[in-house]
Amino acid sequence: MIQFGLRFFLILVLTFLLHEGAHALSGLALGFPVEIGLNHVRPVGDVAPDAAQAMLMSAAGPVATIAIALVAWATIGRSVTGFLIVLAAFVCRAMAMVVSLWNPNDEMRISQALGIGAWTLPIVVTLLLAMLVWAAARGKRLRGRHWLALYISGSIALAAVVGADMMLPRLIVG
Repeated sequence: MIQFGLRFFLILVLTFLLHEGAHALSGLALGFPVEIGLNHVRPVGDVAPDAAQAMLMSAAGPVATIAIALVAWATIGRSVTGFLIVLAAFVCRAMAMVVSLWNPNDEMRISQALGIGAWTLPIVVTLLLAMLVWAAARGKRLRGRHWLALYISGSIALAAVVGADMMLPRLIVG
């Protein structure tokens, strides 16, 4: 069980890094220097992105997370590792949706900018990923101890990423 939990911990942290990396790459591709943390990326400098550029930067992270989940499900979804990758994508976006209660996440900012209701995209993305988790979990013989290991390792990973983001220095690129 320790190896199972450790594998999920590492996959979840890597999912966060890839999500934030997509934000950073989009900002750099648009010509903005960016400040990178473990749990955030923001443009820095004298020129702020316009609304469309800000929306592209906001979309890059969730699009990368969804793409990772879809590729994992389509290619190795029948394996336990594929399931863990899909679950990590879901956990990242579901927790971001919860945080939106006090700080709008990527999908919520996009929904607001599009005028489609603040909760539309957070709910759609989370439900899409939840359906992928369900599909990836089918046929796995996950017992209560597996789910407990996932809960504990996921909680530690989330706390580690958020806590480290508050304590570690930011990297400015571009």
